[in-house]
Amino acid sequence: MIKKLLAAALLAFLAACHSGRDARPFQNPVFKAARKSIFALGGQEAGVQGTAFVLRHGSERYLVASFHVVSKLEKPFVQNDSGDVLTNLKVLASDRRNDVVILDANPMSREVTGLRASKSYATSQKVFLMGFPNMSWKESHLNFASGVISDASYHAPVLMGFGDIAYIQATTPVNLGHSGSPLLNQKAEVLGVIAWRYDPGTQIQGGNYAVPICHALDLIELIEKAGKPILLSNTGSRCANNAVCRGLDYCLNSKCQKLKKAGEACVIDDDCYLPHVCHSGKCQTPQGRGQPCSFDRLCKPPNYCILGVCMPLGIEGEKCSKDKDCLWPLLCEGGRCKKAPPRKLPTQAPKRPEARPQAKN
Repeated sequence: MIKKLLAAALLAFLAACHSGRDARPFQNPVFKAARKSIFALGGQEAGVQGTAFVLRHGSERYLVASFHVVSKLEKPFVQNDSGDVLTNLKVLASDRRNDVVILDANPMSREVTGLRASKSYATSQKVFLMGFPNMSWKESHLNFASGVISDASYHAPVLMGFGDIAYIQATTPVNLGHSGSPLLNQKAEVLGVIAWRYDPGTQIQGGNYAVPICHALDLIELIEKAGKPILLSNTGSRCANNAVCRGLDYCLNSKCQKLKKAGEACVIDDDCYLPHVCHSGKCQTPQGRGQPCSFDRLCKPPNYCILGVCMPLGIEGEKCSKDKDCLWPLLCEGGRCKKAPPRKLPTQAPKRPEARPQAKN
């Protein structure tokens, strides 16, 4: 009888937890107002790589994203939080220097009304970030974070290679996949487009930056004034670096051209569309689990090249050849992933070193 009561109580507790999640899936009104206008952005083979959002300008809608994400995708698509996918996206304009692209949002459902923009923001203002971060190569989900603008006019050091513009620095956490996410105010208006962050390995904390939305609005106004896409290209022109190339072109072998598809000639990984890597002079698609390999980079994440085969990092008891083949903190011993042996405590306290005579002045 007691067991039955305990089981019933456990089921009731689990049901209450589940119903609580369904009944109140969100609390902040900014999340409710913006969620239908924010999409995961990816490629047919590359998977989700960033975020995009629908922006309303007058009576028109436009899809805004980061240049460094869209330009690396051979066949970009967007996907909403419910899993609905829209493919064959058309790029209307690009701004490489300020890391913004505008795509055609007309094929989208009219239920996606889009977000409004605001050019007004200030240091210490409360802000919100919504996007689709890639959390350890697991399935991406729309997430929500808050913070404040810590610097309303941050100029990146020249050595960073970013455009000489005044970025919005915010304390909202930024992860892989957040590129292109909108930075929102308390009215769910877009203030900026998430562009970059300082590497976590540096000593800089809270170094997360957004391109002010005015740069996206400038592109939209150019499109509306021209009455057509303004994605200009100088394919085939001589170049010394990517900044010389227009549209979505890159400087490859001293010429402006599109990135390379699988099977096409390349020199380095950056010559290829995502997720391809350059191996043996050609762009190749990383191998899936169980496929042969010779280097980690030839395996599709989260797999690594372990004993010549693409596999996820080993759990206890699985084969390995080195410690890096195993999930931390396991070690590779005797060809198998094992727990590290317990550290032995010293049997007696170490002797105190004898005092040295000090030199006289």
